[in-house]
Amino acid sequence: MNMFVIVIEKKRNHMMEMAFQYGFTAKQTVKASQHLDKLLNLVQHSEIWKCFSEEDKNRCESVLVV
Repeated sequence: MNMFVIVIEKKRNHMMEMAFQYGFTAKQTVKASQHLDKLLNLVQHSEIWKCFSEEDKNRCESVLVV
């Protein structure tokens, strides 16, 4: 399993724990959500960059779909 997938799942679980404990709009939950968003953006950006730099563009279709 990809290291990024493991980290993303841990961050997502943490965010959900904060949401259930403090509420979905609580400061802690929003902060956890923002951290998860930054991580997802970094991973997506790196995957998209690979799509433009590698020969096989077909594997990138799922990454580029919004």
